[in-house]
Amino acid sequence: MFNIKSVASVMALASAMIFVHTNTAQAAVFATTADTQNVTFFGSGILTGAPDNGGAFLSNTFDPPSLLGSITFGFGVSFFDGAGVDFELIDVGQSSNEMYDVALSADGISFFSLGVFTTLINGIDINGAFAGPFSFIRVTNTSLVNSADLDTAQVFFTAPEIPIPAALPLFLSGMGLVGFFGKRRRKNLVQA
Repeated sequence: MFNIKSVASVMALASAMIFVHTNTAQAAVFATTADTQNVTFFGSGILTGAPDNGGAFLSNTFDPPSLLGSITFGFGVSFFDGAGVDFELIDVGQSSNEMYDVALSADGISFFSLGVFTTLINGIDINGAFAGPFSFIRVTNTSLVNSADLDTAQVFFTAPEIPIPAALPLFLSGMGLVGFFGKRRRKNLVQA
């Protein structure tokens, strides 16, 4: 027999499954991988993890660059556009002559450019320019004068694991109840 307590239990279970997404900054997550092209390493040469004042110049030589280099930072999880600064590129020596194109990707293959920035702006706010979660940040040198000398990258907002509308589980459980009661009513009409 199906009763109102059972309906309340189903509704409570459906409500518990709703993912509540808050738009607040979380602990910074540093890059876990870094693929490079035409870079010159300095210091530790490590581009992942917490900053250590070592990393890579975005060129195949020290300044001035002869070939423009790039670094693609990867993260073990996906991130999204939150409120305020979404990620930070940590540069060892900031200069208005050090410029790079910053692009985002969910899969590491197709990238969307956010534009060209100087290393004077380390914290970048996506501000609605890229929809959906991303897992990769590609930084490509655009300066023929000075190369950015990047140490690492960090992101601040994790993406929701189950991006479903809050009302969907309630709707689906309601549809199940409609089907259940419709079947019972049909069975009662056939027996009559």
